[in-house]
Amino acid sequence: MNPNKLRKRRKPPSHAMISTANLRLLQELDIPIQFAEYTCWACRLEFKSSRPEKAHIEPFSRGGSDNPSNFFLLCHECHKSQPDAADKDYQIRWIKSRTHFRLLENKFDTNPFATEFKIMSGISIDEFCNILIDKHGTKGMLSRFKNELKMGSLDKAGHTSGNAMANAVARLVLIYESEFK
Repeated sequence: MNPNKLRKRRKPPSHAMISTANLRLLQELDIPIQFAEYTCWACRLEFKSSRPEKAHIEPFSRGGSDNPSNFFLLCHECHKSQPDAADKDYQIRWIKSRTHFRLLENKFDTNPFATEFKIMSGISIDEFCNILIDKHGTKGMLSRFKNELKMGSLDKAGHTSGNAMANAVARLVLIYESEFK
């Protein structure tokens, strides 16, 4: 039997406890502690009458704890597109990159996958495809993409398609960084 099935969830920590446990990250993000409980740490959306959602860094379903240091505070849009299967370092990089999304929000982004990949890797998805084609040929590139997209959709803790896309992007960015950068 899965040992995680036997674990019981505790009541999640308060917004204040999450903020206090992540002081160093908040400093890196340039979010003053007095605003952290009412601000999405990724896109910087400020909440007036409600609060951001509590987002596990390492999901409970994968053995993550309910300790305050295992949470981010995110708006609903950022939470549903959080790469929840990626490791903590990648997720922190992702949070730091999200400040750009408020600038893009008023534009109609027809390919959020490509936008996310470019922000996280520093190159366009077209450039990455060409790199893969040069190394593996067209069939090899298509096979690699198909596999990573499939794994990204399977490798998620949440139940939204946004998480699947974010996890597929994370997998491809890590391939680019480990094999070609």
